[in-house]
Amino acid sequence: MPGQLIALVRTGQIGRDCAPSLTISHVVAEKIADDAAGTRPAWTKRVPALTEIWESFGTPRMRAQAEATAPHQLALRNIYIPTTSLWRHSA
Repeated sequence: MPGQLIALVRTGQIGRDCAPSLTISHVVAEKIADDAAGTRPAWTKRVPALTEIWESFGTPRMRAQAEATAPHQLALRNIYIPTTSLWRHSA
C-alpha cells in the first residue's frame, strides 16, 4: 500500500500537495521503529525528501525553534515540525 501511494504521487494521480502528509506518515513509522530499537519498515526507504521545505506556521522565532528541534527523521526529508506537535511523552 505505501508503495502504491508513492507511485500515485510520482505519476501525478495524487496531487503533490498530498506529498507532505504521505512523507510524514512514513517518517512517523521510522521514528517509532527507531525509538523502539526496531527495524524500520523497508517501504520507508523509497520515500524521497520533499523538494521544498515544509514547516509549521508561526513567527520566525517559532519556525527557527521547530527547525532546531525537529526529529532528524523529519529534517532529512525537509520537514520541520516541533517534536511536541507529533509526540507526547506520558507523565
